[in-house]
Formats: sequence, structure tokens, C-alpha cells
Amino acid sequence: MRIIYLTLFISGLLFCQEDSFVISKIEKNISNNISFGSKLYTGNRFLDQRVFSREGVFLNYSFKRDKKLNDKLTLSYKIDFNLSNAFSKKITVSEPLLDIYFTTKIPNILSSYVFYKISFIQKLTNNLYHEISLKTRIFTFFYKKGSLLKPSLHSFGGFISPEQNGSLPDLEKPTQFSYSLSLKPNNKQTFSLAFILKNEWTIRNAAENKYYPGLLLKTTRTLSENWKAPWRRN
Repeated sequence: MRIIYLTLFISGLLFCQEDSFVISKIEKNISNNISFGSKLYTGNRFLDQRVFSREGVFLNYSFKRDKKLNDKLTLSYKIDFNLSNAFSKKITVSEPLLDIYFTTKIPNILSSYVFYKISFIQKLTNNLYHEISLKTRIFTFFYKKGSLLKPSLHSFGGFISPEQNGSLPDLEKPTQFSYSLSLKPNNKQTFSLAFILKNEWTIRNAAENKYYPGLLLKTTRTLSENWKAPWRRN
């Protein structure tokens, strides 16, 4: 994992050193898009006994820069502003030897983060692409357990994630690997299916090596292929 993060750092450093990093030039190479989808992953444990999955929906607003390595291979850098909601569900815990049997409800968790993502994208046919990527969390906005209208546990203003606060897991983890297949019928719309592998590895939790496999479906809409900062649009 440390090698992977070092690769991310070096890639970002090289990205910053390019001549096109001058603001007037880099804006011509940045696109922004919005994506919506659903996600499922498993491997979480309740009371270190019952394994359960997390399912939910997410919305990303992203800024992306692509760099062509050759005619078919592209290196992509992306910043995702993420909002996700993990659905509530009931799980049953059973331990016959200890005479334990009960059903409990895991609440929905609404959360918001900023992720940095680096990807290698290869063109297979005119409309079909596949991609391998690594995504890591760089900032936490908030999380909220239960109903939005009820005074349940939240971290508004605390900038802390559920796992950092000892809470039940939400729809995201600090690190995610993925392999995806994407269909791009036109220059604006993309449909993707991804196989994901999540991990709780962070700089503060470098010893964590547990993985959480899952699936992801999403649709992406490109809003602008030449994004400009608001103060430069005139």
C-alpha cells in the first residue's frame, strides 16, 4: 500500500511540473462531469460476528484531466466531490453456543467526501473502454446516521468519517481499487460497470490490510470539456 501511495504522489508531482500547469493552459485540459450510480460491497462485521454488506446510491461532481499516452491508452487524474447514502437494513446475529439470537437494524448513513483518483483507461473499440484505477480519500465533509429530520448522530462541522468516530460503516472506505468496463455511446454520456475492492488503509492506519469486495454501476454525464474557473470566464 505504501508503494501505491508513493506512485500516486509521484504521478501528481509530475502532473504539477508540466508546462501545461500554467492556469491559462490547464483549464483547457480540464473537464467536469456529474455521475450517479449504485454500489454494493461486503465484508463488514457486526460485533465481530455477523458479516454484512452495504448497499446504496452515490452522486459525484468531478474535475478530470486526461493525458494521452498513446492512441489507445490514457492516464486520467480526477477529483471527486462525493455524496453517498448507505441504505438501512436488518441483520440477524445468531450464536447458538452462547444462546444469543437477535435481529437489529443498521441505519442508513449519509456521508460526503473528497476523493483523488488516478486511472489508466484503454480503448477497446469505438465505444467500449476498460479502466483500472485507484481512489483515495483526501477530505471528509460529514456523515449523518438515520433520518435527516431526526436529531441522530452526525458529524456536521466535525470533518470526521464514521469509522474514525467508531460508528457503523457507510458506503465508502478510505481507499478503493477498481476495474471497470465502460460504454460511451457519445461524447457526453458514459455507462460503467466496475468490480471494486475497498480498503480501510490510511496514513494514520497503515497496518490495516482488510479488503471489501463489491460491484458498482454508474452513469456519467460530461458537463464541460473545457472547464474554466468562474473568475476567468469573462
